[in-house]
Amino acid sequence: MNALIADTLPSDCCDALSALGLTVRYEPSLQGDALIGAVADAHVLIVRSTKVPAAVMEAGKRLQVIVRAGAGVNTIDCEAAAAQGIFVANCPGKNAVAVAELTMGLILALDRRIADNVASLRDGRWDKATFSKADGLLGRTLGIVGLGRIGREVFKRANAFGMKCIGWSRSLTDEDAAILGLERMASVGALCARSDVVTVHVAKTNETTHLIGRAEIDAMKPGALLIHMARGGVVDEEALVEAVADGRIRAACDVYESEPKSGQSDFAHPLAALDGFYGTHHIGASTQQAQQAVADEVVRVVAEWLSTGSVDNCVNLTKQSAATGQLLVRHLDRVGVLATVLDVLKQGRINVQEMENRIFEGALAASAKITVEQAPSAETLNQLRTCSPDVLGVEWLANK
Repeated sequence: MNALIADTLPSDCCDALSALGLTVRYEPSLQGDALIGAVADAHVLIVRSTKVPAAVMEAGKRLQVIVRAGAGVNTIDCEAAAAQGIFVANCPGKNAVAVAELTMGLILALDRRIADNVASLRDGRWDKATFSKADGLLGRTLGIVGLGRIGREVFKRANAFGMKCIGWSRSLTDEDAAILGLERMASVGALCARSDVVTVHVAKTNETTHLIGRAEIDAMKPGALLIHMARGGVVDEEALVEAVADGRIRAACDVYESEPKSGQSDFAHPLAALDGFYGTHHIGASTQQAQQAVADEVVRVVAEWLSTGSVDNCVNLTKQSAATGQLLVRHLDRVGVLATVLDVLKQGRINVQEMENRIFEGALAASAKITVEQAPSAETLNQLRTCSPDVLGVEWLANK
C-alpha cells in the first residue's frame, strides 16, 4: 500500500510508516492541481495545512484514509470524503500544551508590554516610566472560551499564576466545571463582561463563526485583554480592530481570517499596525515537542487501520445511524456463508449499516453482528435460518 505525505513532517514519521510496510512518498510542497495529480495511487494521504478539496477524493481512486496531522479539519472537504467512503482522521490534543504555552506567553507579553519594551531598547530609548505600569496576573479573572484539551491546559497554567478562572463551552456542565474547579458561565457575553483576560479556544464551525462578535467585545472591561488562539473567523476582526484602535481593550492573535498560504509572504492586516495589538504567525502548535507528538499519532492511527481496519479519531462517520436493530448470526467458519446471508437481506431489500464477524477459538464457528436499517419480516428471518446448512442460528435484536 502507498502513503502520500503532502506536508512537512518529522523524518522519522516517514521511517515509521515505511516500517509498517507502506511505500511512502514524501512531497511536502504539493498543492492544488499537483496534489490532485499525485494522489491517484495513494491509499493513505497525510496533510497538515494543505487543502484537500473534493477533486482530490475524486482523483484518489484507491484512497482509503486521509489523516490530518493536527486537530482542525476545516481544510479538508469531509463531506466529499464521506460521499466517497474515505475516512478522515485527525490528531486531537497533541499540540494542546504548545498552544497553551503560547497563550500564556501572549497574556504575559500584553500585560508587561514585552514586545514594546524590546522595540524601545532596540531604537535606543529608555522608557521605564511608560513600561512600568502592568496590572499583573495574580488574582485577575481569566475567561476561557472552549474547555477542550487546549482550554484545559490553559486553565492549568493560569492556576499556577494565581488567576481566577471562569469558563464557557457548549458541552460544559456545572458538574464538570465543579470537578475542574472553575465557574461555568451561561454565555460568552457574560464571560466577557466578567473577565480581565479572555482566551478563545474553540473549533471553527458555522456555529462558532464570530462567536466573539461586536456585542461580546463591547461587553469587555476597559483595558481587558483578548487572546485569540482558535481559528480565523471565530473572532469578528472588524469589531476587534475598532476596539483596539479606540484603546478600549488590548489583544493578541495567532490566527486570522485571511492568512498567507505559504510559510513566508507579505502580510498587510489592519490589526498589525495598531498599538495595543500583538500578533504571531499562526505558530501555536509549532514546537518540536508538539510536531513530534502529532507525527507519532499519525503513525499510530495508520498502524491501527492497517492491523484492524478501524480508524481512530475519525471525524466523518455518521453520528446517528438509521439502524433499527441487529441480526445476530451464528455460523460455521466456511467460505460463502455470509455471502449467502447478505443475498437474503438483498432480496428482502434490507440495507446493512455495519457488520462485524468474530471467530471463535478453534476456527470452527463464528458470530456475525449485522446492523441493518429495516427490521426483517418473519419470512426473511426464516429464510436466513434455512438459507445454508452452515448457518447455526439467527436472532433479531431490535434497538430500544
